[in-house]
Amino acid sequence: MVLVAFAGVALADDQPTQLPRPDVEPSVVPALVSTGITAGAVVVAVITHGKAADRADLARFALTQEAYDADRHAISQWSSVSGVSIGVAAAGAAVSGYLFYRAFSTRSHVEVDATSHGGAIAISGRW
Repeated sequence: MVLVAFAGVALADDQPTQLPRPDVEPSVVPALVSTGITAGAVVVAVITHGKAADRADLARFALTQEAYDADRHAISQWSSVSGVSIGVAAAGAAVSGYLFYRAFSTRSHVEVDATSHGGAIAISGRW
């Protein structure tokens, strides 16, 4: 009989051995954190869009070209921040949805069995 040390577990070459699987359910905390970040990104997007709109209203009354250019630059910056915030909010919504789905759905399982004559991998879950 040959024994092989694998991560602190001795495996006999003629017996299938299963390593213990952690039965840890996915936490809801990452989903809540992701949702909070998404909500923050939505708030930033709304505020920055409002600032860009306010500056656009102000630009109509610019008396010099320099004032108009400054307003145009500020509008561009606020619009860029708003666009990035909308993108972060969209990505955050997708991540939050996935994390909530993972936290509240049944777990999938992966099992690996190894013997001296070969091995097997079993994957189960809900698709």
